[in-house]
Amino acid sequence: MPGMQHQPMFSILVSAYRTEVFVGEMVRSVVAQRRGDWELIVVDNGSPDGLAEVVDSFNSDPRIRLVRLPENVGVSAARNLAARLANGEILCVLDSDDVLDPNYLHLIGETFRSHPGVGLVGCRPERIDAQGRPLSRPAGVPGPIDWNARETALVSLLRGPFDYHGAAVAREAFTAINGYNVHLAIGEDADLWIRLAAAGYPVRVLESPLYRYRIHPDSVTANPENAVAVAAGNLVTIQALASAIAMTPDRVDALRENARRTQTAMSLAQMRSAVRRGEPGLARRESRRVARASPSARNLAIALVISLPWPIVCGIYRATGRGRCIGPAVRGSLARIVVRGWLRRPKRPKQGHGPSTRC
Repeated sequence: MPGMQHQPMFSILVSAYRTEVFVGEMVRSVVAQRRGDWELIVVDNGSPDGLAEVVDSFNSDPRIRLVRLPENVGVSAARNLAARLANGEILCVLDSDDVLDPNYLHLIGETFRSHPGVGLVGCRPERIDAQGRPLSRPAGVPGPIDWNARETALVSLLRGPFDYHGAAVAREAFTAINGYNVHLAIGEDADLWIRLAAAGYPVRVLESPLYRYRIHPDSVTANPENAVAVAAGNLVTIQALASAIAMTPDRVDALRENARRTQTAMSLAQMRSAVRRGEPGLARRESRRVARASPSARNLAIALVISLPWPIVCGIYRATGRGRCIGPAVRGSLARIVVRGWLRRPKRPKQGHGPSTRC
């Protein structure tokens, strides 16, 4: 109950930055938990908006603590700070624009109780949009992992992809691996999960969607302009893991597969960015690189589309929505796409003016 003095079982760690619109809903989802033995530590990571005032409006509940930083120190450093201030035995990581199901703490706690020695308990997140409406699961995310087979599970984590949300970590395990890697700007959650598993701590994942992960225009991973930086950051994380844990042949193979897939994603992002900027040479070079690295029907079709005359490529770009081509375009009939692009081709420039390559 609010106002109770107690030693919390759960410490919920939040690094918050520019999420004034969503942070109140996040706090309310914590207050609505079935279990009351928690504390919420929100680190205002130098945010220029009014999120601190929103969090401070809940100050009648002594379980809610606000820590204000003068500048952004990065999400990992902010979470580590919150962990040092925490009193709970179980550290739960929550993003400031996400929300918890009311049963989250109850079921997480039951899993820790029934599996003594477990280091981390997570759950499959449900993706929601800015208004809280459910979104479909992303393609390529594997099904359930056999967490009882620890080495097999670790190899699966190294291979990826995996949803690294809703993690609740035993304080002892978090401290043993020195918390989050503050040198990583992207992929810090994956790094934490994998280093915990590699250190021998058992991991469990609940299939119930107890964590709602919000995708909105200001999300780092949702903005197509950030796609190249996100892929590059993931490659840095893969390199960090390669030197942070003991490697076996199976682990090396899994990490290499992850690196190849990430490099392909980076090339696709660079190709799309080149299309937006009107750089046909770079777009074609990256599309060929993608087709060579991963010669699926989709990627070969993308390379074929990009090799077409540039006015047609621009027509396809406009027809499929700026920032969302070229991948979605090739899902339909290629012939229909080419015709559509040709019909929407840019008009010829007036005499004396060179053609623009920007789409």
